[in-house]
Amino acid sequence: MALIDFVEWNDATNDIFAWKYAQNKNNNLSTFTQLIVRESQEAILFSKGQILGKFGPGKHTLNTENLPLLRNLFGIPFGGKNPFTAEIWFVNKTAPLTIDWRTDYQKDSWIYRDPELGQVVHLVAAGRYGCKVEEAERFLVQLVGTLTEFRADALTNHFFGPLIAKTKSSIIAFMQANQVGITTISAHLEDLSKFIGQPLKEFWENYGMLLTGFYITSVDLDTSTEDGKKIAAALSDQAAQNIAGYTWQQKQGFGVANNALPEAAIWESWVQPP
Repeated sequence: MALIDFVEWNDATNDIFAWKYAQNKNNNLSTFTQLIVRESQEAILFSKGQILGKFGPGKHTLNTENLPLLRNLFGIPFGGKNPFTAEIWFVNKTAPLTIDWRTDYQKDSWIYRDPELGQVVHLVAAGRYGCKVEEAERFLVQLVGTLTEFRADALTNHFFGPLIAKTKSSIIAFMQANQVGITTISAHLEDLSKFIGQPLKEFWENYGMLLTGFYITSVDLDTSTEDGKKIAAALSDQAAQNIAGYTWQQKQGFGVANNALPEAAIWESWVQPP
C-alpha cells in the first residue's frame, strides 16, 4: 500500500473555493505525512464521516499529536509510522466572489401595485454582490458533499434560485413600506441595498460564508410584456412633456391645431379671390 508523504494545493486560478486532494484517488496517509497549507488557505481532514482536524497556514505533520481522533478511529498509538485513510479538503478563504445578478424578464419578474401610477406593474432588478468563505468546516459540510472541487460558478448556480426569491421579496417589502414607485425608486437604491443586505448576510452565514458587499443597481419595468411596453412608453412620453414644459392636454391641443392647419389653408384658398 503506497502511502502519501506530502500534501499541498497550489491554486493558480483563484476561482476555486474548495478542492479535495486526490493522488490517483489514493487517500492512504500516515502519521509521517507532511501537510503544507499556504497563506489564505485552510485544510480540513475528514474520515469515517467525522472531521479529524483543521489546519491553518504552515507545515504540519499528520500525527496523533495534531490529530487526537486518530487513536479513537484507527487505534493508532503514539510514535511510529502508522497508516490511516482520510480526505483532505483545502479551502480558499480570501478569494472574493463577485457576482453580477439580474432577474429574468417574464420568468423572474414580480407584480407590484405602484402607489405613484395607481396600477399593477411587473418589475425586474439587477445588482452585484460579493462573498467569501468564513467558516471552512460549515462550508464543506453544507455545500461540497461528494464534489471534488467547488468553483465560483457552482456557487452561483447552487444559490441563484433562493437568492433571487429572497431579493424579490425584500424589494417588495421595502417599496411597500416606503410607498416608493417605479419612477422614484432609483433615488432609494442605496437604502434598498442596505435593507436587503442584512437578511442576505444571515443567509450566507448559514453556509459558513461572509457577505462582503451587496448592491442593487436597478429596479425597472419588465418591458418584455405588452403592458410593460405601454407603461414605459407612457412614462417616456410624460418625461418628454415635463422637459418640454407642456401638459398632455396641451399636446392634444397641438395635435388638433396641426390637423386643422391644412383644412384652414384649403378654406382660405377657396374664399380668397384670384
